[in-house]
Parts: sequence; structure tokens; C-alpha cells
Amino acid sequence: MSKLGAASRGLYLLIAFLLNTALRVGLNLSLIISVGMTFYAVGKFSSQAIKERKEGIQKRGGRQRQRRGLSDRPSDPSSSFTWSPRTTEDMAQPKFRRQQKEVYVPATDFVGRVLDLIYWRDPKKSGIALSLALIALFILGRYPLLSVIAYTGLAVVAATLGFRIFKSVEGQIKKTGGENPFQEFLAKDLTVPQDRVHAQVDVLVEHGNCLANQIKRLVFVDSILDTAKFGLFLWSLTYIASWFSGCALAFLAIVGTFSIPKLYETYQEPIDANLAVVKQHLQNVQNTLEEKLPFLRRTTVEVEKKEQ
Repeated sequence: MSKLGAASRGLYLLIAFLLNTALRVGLNLSLIISVGMTFYAVGKFSSQAIKERKEGIQKRGGRQRQRRGLSDRPSDPSSSFTWSPRTTEDMAQPKFRRQQKEVYVPATDFVGRVLDLIYWRDPKKSGIALSLALIALFILGRYPLLSVIAYTGLAVVAATLGFRIFKSVEGQIKKTGGENPFQEFLAKDLTVPQDRVHAQVDVLVEHGNCLANQIKRLVFVDSILDTAKFGLFLWSLTYIASWFSGCALAFLAIVGTFSIPKLYETYQEPIDANLAVVKQHLQNVQNTLEEKLPFLRRTTVEVEKKEQ
């Protein structure tokens, strides 16, 4: 028994070490790859924007040279150069067709603006948003949240109060009256539209109900295979929580938010094809397990069959 117990304990330690090493290496590689993909997406999008701008400048220069060439045509009829204007038929058949490019139109709603930042529609705004998010994350990771809120509020109040006193003193000296310089902001109405609030609440309630139903199905073992996968996911989260702090996970989330959607939009076709292949293989494995082990099937399917 002692030898068997020692062997089983050694096997358990070996499996735990291999899983620990694989998860650690995989998460570190994912961090490095996500950061690299972010810089790659930013560089590629910036180079594409610069290239399009150069092409636009060259086209404008070509049109200007063409106009100058037409305006400098000779007026002497005895000259060897003869200029013939284009007829209506020639104008009806253009010699070249201009490629129409999609023009970026900034979004007006809040969700559209957020999506524009995530998909790098305007590299300057997206870069500023990413930098501010990382700076805010660094500050929140270094200082307590309550201190950050308190000092930020004190800085804003000190700036507005100082500017208000300065304008009042300036008005008394110049005899112009000390009007409030923030009157424009005070006159604005900051009421939140109730229809938008109700719409957002309805969306949140719908997502909450869907999440609650999924958790109920997984916790109460509607499908043994799905519950086992959910347990494996929770078990992997214990390792992630022991290796990374909250700030590190938030950093990964921010970098992934600004990199993964843009990369998916750029390489959507190959990614969808590969994901479809992987999904098909996983579905085949699940179907095979359910055929070999019938008790792994969902109980709801059996209940529906009985009711029918």
C-alpha cells in the first residue's frame, strides 16, 4: 500500500506540475502575443492611412498638372499641335473609373463612439483612449480608489474656484462686472432621457436572465459534459487568480479590447474558417462521447421527449 500510495502521489504531483507549467507558459505567451498583436494592428493601420494619404496627394497633384496642361494649350492655328475638345459621346464613355472608397463617418451615439475607438477608425483618438486607460489603470493600481477620486475632485474644484475668483477680481478692476465664466455650462440641462434608460435596462435584464438560466443549467447538471467543462473552467481560473493580480488582468482586458476586434475584422475569413473547423471537431467529440456514454446527454431532451 505504501508503494502504491507513493506512486499515485508522485503521479499526481507530476500531472499537477505539467498542468501548472502549461498554463503558466500559455498565459505568458498569450500576454506577449496580445501586446504584439496590438502594436502590429496599430502599425499596419497607421501605414495604411499614410499610404492612402500619399495616394490622395499624388492624385490631386496629377489633376492639377492636367488642368495646367489644358490651360497652357497653344492658341496659334498654324501650330502643329491641334487640340480637339471632347464630344458628348466621348464624355459618356469615361476612359477610367475612379475607385470609390468607404468614407469614415464618426458615430453620434455612445455605443458607436466606443466601437469606433475599439476598431481604430481614428488612430489618434484610439491611441489617446488606450493611453488614458493604461494611465488610469496604473494610477488605480498604485493608489487607493477613494484617494484617487478625492484628489481628482479637489483638483477640479480648486481649478474652477480659482478661475471664478480670478474672473471676479478682473471684472471689479476693469469695471465690467464679475459674471460667472461657467454660465454656459450651468445653462445646459443634464437630464438623462428616460426612454434610453428604459431601453438599456431592458437589455441588461435580458442578458441577466440569459446568464442566470445558463448558470442554473450548469450548476444543476442539466448536461454532465457541460457541467464538467464548466468545472474545468473554474479550476483553471484558480490558477489564473494565483498567478495574476487584478491590475494584470485588467491590463490584459484593455489590451485585448483594443487589439482582438481589429484583428478579427482584418482577418475575419481565415479566423472564421479555422474556428468552424475547431468547432466541428469539438462537436464530433461531444457527439461521440454522448453515443458511447448515453448518461452524458441532457436531461431536458429526455423530459421533452416524455412530454411529447
